[in-house]
Amino acid sequence: MHIQKINHVTVTCPVQTSRDSACTFPDELKGEWHASDLGDIIFHNNTMATKKSTANFGIRKFECTMKVNGNRYFMKSDVFEFYGSPFRLGLCWELQRMSTTQYIYHAALDVLPNTKNARILFRLNQRDFNITRDCQFRSSYDPWQARVLMQQGAMSTTQCPSIIQAKFTYTFDLGDGNLCNANTSLDVCSDTSTMNFDYNSCSAEIGYSAFGELLCVREESYNDLVYLIVYNNDTDTPDEVARFRFTCYVMQQDDVDSRVIHTTQYPQACLDDNIQTSRQVISPGAYLKLNLSSQDFCIGQGTKKGPDSTVSTSAISVIVAVFAVFAVSMAIVSGVKLYKKYKTSTVKPTRSESISSIGSFDRVQSMFSLDGRISPFSLRPTLSEIAYKRFGSTNEDFTYLDDDQDDMYIYDTLNDTKYSIGMEDSHDQSGLIDYEQGKEVLSHL
Repeated sequence: MHIQKINHVTVTCPVQTSRDSACTFPDELKGEWHASDLGDIIFHNNTMATKKSTANFGIRKFECTMKVNGNRYFMKSDVFEFYGSPFRLGLCWELQRMSTTQYIYHAALDVLPNTKNARILFRLNQRDFNITRDCQFRSSYDPWQARVLMQQGAMSTTQCPSIIQAKFTYTFDLGDGNLCNANTSLDVCSDTSTMNFDYNSCSAEIGYSAFGELLCVREESYNDLVYLIVYNNDTDTPDEVARFRFTCYVMQQDDVDSRVIHTTQYPQACLDDNIQTSRQVISPGAYLKLNLSSQDFCIGQGTKKGPDSTVSTSAISVIVAVFAVFAVSMAIVSGVKLYKKYKTSTVKPTRSESISSIGSFDRVQSMFSLDGRISPFSLRPTLSEIAYKRFGSTNEDFTYLDDDQDDMYIYDTLNDTKYSIGMEDSHDQSGLIDYEQGKEVLSHL
């Protein structure tokens, strides 16, 4: 279900209007509906009748007398006697369709004086009503002007606010102190679209409900506050006196302890922000302090019921499965790339060189010269010879390593006693070999 987010606008701007030729309600509105501040009502083609008293003025029937811009309605009630004089009531509604079974209506009027929260016109019958003069239609509305229409027999819910998707203990105060003991329980995890209060620990009903099952139907954020309208899921029809079909909660996370939620409740619809905050409200409202009882918030752990369900355990399972497959695929691809990289960068096994021709033997570049751990009289070069070849001359003059000398010359030079280092003193010529001996030795390597 779509969750509407409306930014507060404090300046009322002129709105261009176009009057419709006929004032009729949408066809799908015909029938019985639950209305936030009117209780159960019945829509016909161009009339709307209440089943409960409208404010303190009894059961009334309203006729749509003017419609502008396709969704703005002015309705005027039948005439009734009040203290011996004829009066009428007027309603200014801007309808917003959420689904076939749910509408939001913004009451484009101020609260009538001497009522707690009735946004209606109250006028002597002789005086005219005028939609342009009397209604306060705007491009956006305050959250406390929003009300809900829910079709009877149809359930349309949304996720409860994320800050209360958890399990809590709570205190409940109607103005004279906490009415609950320490074993309270509020569960918004098992079903994240429902606030389930355990009534066994309190001496008062919460949410103006007989059973404490409240369904979240509309959420709106405003100035760090969350405005939530819930639907009382009682089987019996609320009397709209002690029990109500809809309740408004204004809630806020504690500034210091995020595990604490401050919230107030008020029946039917939200009050102006100077009357209802997250910590104070007028009667018959109440204050609740929610304390997180589990380790963490349970966002995504619960399920949501109703036709507009958007998040469920099965949906989350599918998402997790898809992510797992993607992760495994990426791991395989990465593994193949790393293997190829390793394969190309590791040392390859060496292959014996061909020594079919001793004349082509390269003392420095040959694989036989790589370790350097050989006799200086071998056809393999010493470590010093390799260093000279690669890094230049030292104190010793290895002229026999000049690039223009061939291997045969190098062989003859190595057998010369001038370069028989350490042999002059010992006169040990056992290290000397002739050309044929060297060739034969190399052939066995």
